[in-house]
Amino acid sequence: FGRGSGGVLLPLYALFVSLWVTGFLESWKSAEATMAMRWGMSDFKTYEQNRPQFVGREIHSPVTGMPEVYFPRREQLVLRAKSYLVVAAALVLLVGAFACVFAFQAYMTARPWAYQMDKDQKLYDATGRLPGAVLAEVVLAVVVIAACDGFIPVAERLTEYENHRTDSLFENHLIGKVFVFHFIASYAPFFYLALGRDLMPGATRDRKWGCSPGSDGCFRDVSSQLACIYLVRVVAHAWAEVWAPWFRKKLSLEGLARETGGRDADEYVDPTGPRPRKRQLSPVEEQFRKAEYHHLLGSFGDYAELVIQFGYTTLFVTAFPLAPVFACVNNFIEIRVDGWKMCQNTKRPWPKGAEDIGTWESVLTVVAILGTITNSIMITQTSPAFTNVTWSYRL
Repeated sequence: FGRGSGGVLLPLYALFVSLWVTGFLESWKSAEATMAMRWGMSDFKTYEQNRPQFVGREIHSPVTGMPEVYFPRREQLVLRAKSYLVVAAALVLLVGAFACVFAFQAYMTARPWAYQMDKDQKLYDATGRLPGAVLAEVVLAVVVIAACDGFIPVAERLTEYENHRTDSLFENHLIGKVFVFHFIASYAPFFYLALGRDLMPGATRDRKWGCSPGSDGCFRDVSSQLACIYLVRVVAHAWAEVWAPWFRKKLSLEGLARETGGRDADEYVDPTGPRPRKRQLSPVEEQFRKAEYHHLLGSFGDYAELVIQFGYTTLFVTAFPLAPVFACVNNFIEIRVDGWKMCQNTKRPWPKGAEDIGTWESVLTVVAILGTITNSIMITQTSPAFTNVTWSYRL
């Protein structure tokens, strides 16, 4: 994509992705409105009930005269300001973690470490990447995934602290916090790799802080990091949704067996007899022993995961044209992992009405608009296609 005909193919490919994203979102809205009308959910938010966790003082409505729970808006704004201060503090810690990872990468790619880790340069000749750079990319991917997954429980507590009246309001404000944090956590390193790395002090002197050598060094850094984070995400979410629950269940059964002397009395027809016979669990008991798929937060985690992947696919597709293919493969695996989780590992989800997907729709629209902007900037400012032209011409 870098030179020759690639100078034409790269903008055309980015244009195609931008048009596809727009068509995808519009078709989604159409299907969403059709399903809401078919299921009688078009005015669901108008008649939504208060959350049981909502607290306030009881007053008589000035409109209907009926008793209702009232919480002053001024107090709620104060609670929101406090919760967003916590989000800002978490972002500061996150930026510090990113700085440490990039400092570690600069240290591992500088001599003599780079020479000691790949004396024969076999890995560099095969992949074009230094071992220290690959190790730092794996560390960065782990930090990004751990930060995103670890922030969701914090955001839940902060949103609960804000005392929202309905589930829709609760979910919309939760989405807002998670999107801001996840956007910076997931995409800020790529903006730095694509646009800001060569502006670091010493970047042009010893290349320790700058992009990889070559006219397409920044492009190679972004594409390598994207490939790494896709692979780490597949492994991490397979562990979180399949293997970790299996290990927790196994450990809980072993602990129960130790407490009851090697067997659970409730699992046997006649535990006092000479030959105790284990009884068959009923379907209700099997369902009861499974983990809960929360009616609000369970689907929230699944949405967050897909929206982050949507951003990886659209924001930096010019640097990594295989991103849609990786996303397709990841979705193929994710559908089956989520299906196994909901059918085998969790209780039956509680039915819940919804008019639309809420703020997630606005988030997808924002990501689509930013994707057009970031790909245009990467084509003109970062790619080698416009190396020999002036900055004003690029702009």
